Amino acid sequence: MIIADDREKKNAHVLKYFSDNGHSFTVRRMDVADYMIEGAPGIVVDRKQNLEEIAQNLATVDRGRFYREMRRAYASGVKMYVLCEHGKDIRSIPDVAAWHSRFSAISGRILMDRMISCEMAYGVKFLFCSKGETGKKILDILGGNIDVQ
Repeated sequence: MIIADDREKKNAHVLKYFSDNGHSFTVRRMDVADYMIEGAPGIVVDRKQNLEEIAQNLATVDRGRFYREMRRAYASGVKMYVLCEHGKDIRSIPDVAAWHSRFSAISGRILMDRMISCEMAYGVKFLFCSKGETGKKILDILGGNIDVQ
């Protein structure tokens, strides 16, 4: 059974995908990230709506909460994947360098560098998809069916 964090916002499309494809889920509080398989806490997925949300998490005064979450996962031996629903123009971390925020002063290059630093320091992997792919991608990650090389 899939566990979805009860603080996860705007995830009706993900839960609908699970339901439509015969995957049972429950919604409850999680310590780290947004999704995991019950009884298998070694892999978690934290969903982000777009690069603006990642920029907020990594480059604003509120970034401490996300960094604490990454450190908790790393210290617990949990592999954390951050799945960003940015869309077709961003498919990998190098693509982030060309991104321009409409709302903050952070450049795509700086955001890319921070993401790479998080991967190196905490073993976090950043993956990208469109909103329509999110449910399947979460299942692929949690099932170990994704190549993150």
